[in-house]
Amino acid sequence: MSICADGGGQEGAAAAEPTVVSPNPTPRGADGAAPSRLDAGADGAASSRFNRGDAGAASSSLNRSVDGTAPFRWNQRAHGATPSQWSRDVEGAVPSIRIRTLLIALIALPRALSAQPVAAPLAAWVELTPTGPVVRAIAGDAGCPRAAAVAGPGAVPAAWETPMTVRSEPDPPDFPHRVCEWQPLPSVRYVAIEGHSAVLRMLAADPRRIVVIGDTGCWGADDQSCEREWPFADLSRMAAARQPDLVIHLGDYNYRGTNCVAFDGCCGYNPVNCAFPNCGDTWPVWQADFFTPAAPLLAAAPWVMVRGNHELCARAGRGWFHYLDPHTPPPVCAPNPVLEPTYTEPFPLYLGNSLRLLVVDSASACGQPGFRDEVPLYRAQFERLATHVAGGTAEQTWLLTHRPLWGIVEYTAARQLLVSYTLQRASANRLPEPIDLVLAGHEHLFQALTMAGDLPPALLVGTGGAELDDPQRVPERLADIPLADGGPTIAASVTVHDHGYLLMERAGSRWTATFYDRFDQPRATCASDARPSVCTARGP
Repeated sequence: MSICADGGGQEGAAAAEPTVVSPNPTPRGADGAAPSRLDAGADGAASSRFNRGDAGAASSSLNRSVDGTAPFRWNQRAHGATPSQWSRDVEGAVPSIRIRTLLIALIALPRALSAQPVAAPLAAWVELTPTGPVVRAIAGDAGCPRAAAVAGPGAVPAAWETPMTVRSEPDPPDFPHRVCEWQPLPSVRYVAIEGHSAVLRMLAADPRRIVVIGDTGCWGADDQSCEREWPFADLSRMAAARQPDLVIHLGDYNYRGTNCVAFDGCCGYNPVNCAFPNCGDTWPVWQADFFTPAAPLLAAAPWVMVRGNHELCARAGRGWFHYLDPHTPPPVCAPNPVLEPTYTEPFPLYLGNSLRLLVVDSASACGQPGFRDEVPLYRAQFERLATHVAGGTAEQTWLLTHRPLWGIVEYTAARQLLVSYTLQRASANRLPEPIDLVLAGHEHLFQALTMAGDLPPALLVGTGGAELDDPQRVPERLADIPLADGGPTIAASVTVHDHGYLLMERAGSRWTATFYDRFDQPRATCASDARPSVCTARGP
């Protein structure tokens, strides 16, 4: 959530056309070729798309054999010719014993190089992308590490034969490290990365235990003590101990690097308080605010990363695209992010036949009328969502968005503030029928909304570490609250004002959830079919 009030607009500036990034850029394999793609057919079932020969058999475009070892032709092409040709060219006519010696040396060279130690990655994780799950690593001072498929969590690879490819090059001085990537075959269940202590889990076909968290950064300075009032590291450790199959982060990863009055799509832009275009969007801040405290949870399960308003290009957008954005190659922020914001299109994630996630970049969708009218842009996003919904089936379909479609920000005698202006008008408060649940963050509270009629429930989980909203602004329980302008009615709401994470457990078309606080104690329990409210608050 922004430190600016949603209603603070700015007049008179001419807005350029936004940059919209397609969710389907061509992915890169280890040698630059298109990697395997996990996708879904018309019935929602995942299907593997490899490079296939005329007979339909899968063939690797990553220049390696089926078992992951490098084929001998690497040595033949090391100098642009076969070893025997290269040997003859060195001194003309060479005695055969010297030819054999050179051949042996050339063949042994890759093994000798593989024995050289590499710097441990600064971070590593598995992320779900529009082209399937990928393994990412932030490389140290050396080049990209190598990776290998292994049999289980404690397994050690026999050899490091799979080099990761560069996803984004260093961008000094703010981002001095390259980000590397590898997309293994869909059959791979565990991956080891050279120099990284933890074996990473790939995506299970039917994820049942899902951790949901959001708004995890720390304001710092006078707003929030990152030593005493920031529980994200503890929440990461406790959530990892739940052994989830999947982690969903609903956005806002970098706070102390955006703790200034910057343009976030809704608020004004102040070039005096913020050294435009960088408020602290640098690797040290990303490391302190996200990668270090998130390490236990990054190692526990694959992640879905949703963009928040703190990741807009006028704030921490450059770091977001460099490290976490799910697209490869990464989008690039426009030179003037105030007048030309950069968006990414919505995309679906098919997790087998059981669960479909629809990911929306709502970072700039103002809760109240703001700097520009973005209703037409987000209306197009909802139209795009409808085509994704029509493209397959799943037992459950969840909509993921940072800014909430519906939410209660304040409900007192003096003021009633309900959100979200932009998303409600863009969607006309209607969602395609298969959407069973809306997950959002942005507001620093846990809130469960049971909607009247046939609208799905909404869960707001903005409690991952950032300073909480004022608990006096929203009561614990409310009922029968009509949204403005003829919108739908919130039949029941339950709000918990505490830091924590949500653990969701799925079974068929039903889900249950428990909100755990900073002491790992349950504060609310939820069920998809519970009424009149999907959630019930529990005492501290």
